[in-house]
Amino acid sequence: MLASLEWLKQYVDINISVAELCDKITRVGLEVDTVTQLGKGLEGVITGKVMEIHRHPDSDHLWVCMLDYGQGGEPVQILTGAHNVHQYDIVLG
Repeated sequence: MLASLEWLKQYVDINISVAELCDKITRVGLEVDTVTQLGKGLEGVITGKVMEIHRHPDSDHLWVCMLDYGQGGEPVQILTGAHNVHQYDIVLG
């Protein structure tokens, strides 16, 4: 069975480290097979929301997209050949 730490915290106050929690769970007879830290290794990845999309004027297969990265700055223009991009999609930047 998979259980997230956030889900467990809805039922029990947990104010110890994950390693200590795993040790305590094991001591009561339950097996902790793996601990997965979501997002680990993705520190440099950013996402943006496609605010505008239109065809490139000189191409049949390129799209011009304006991305909002949510940092309070100006939208950034990108080009893509992906045909499955739509307005308000969240994409990797």
